[in-house]
Amino acid sequence: LCRIFMRRRADIVGSSLLKLFAEDAQGRIRGVLEGSVTGSIEVRGIRGDGEVRELELVVQHEPGTVSSSYIAVRDVTRRKKAEAGSP
Repeated sequence: LCRIFMRRRADIVGSSLLKLFAEDAQGRIRGVLEGSVTGSIEVRGIRGDGEVRELELVVQHEPGTVSSSYIAVRDVTRRKKAEAGSP
């Protein structure tokens, strides 16, 4: 997370993960944290320098609980730009 969001570990640990994501993604992120969203989703994240990046999250929760979850985050900004034909 530190590398993707260009933030120090101390800035992430113990703080709300919502602040790492664009406002339009916060409902889906809340769903991830509450356990109601699973699978692959794409959201916009905000790096420490303010740059907005396109991210893919793959979310898996242990059945019956959200206390044990796996969330993989991948920056897909380049891929999205290539798909849109942008430089």
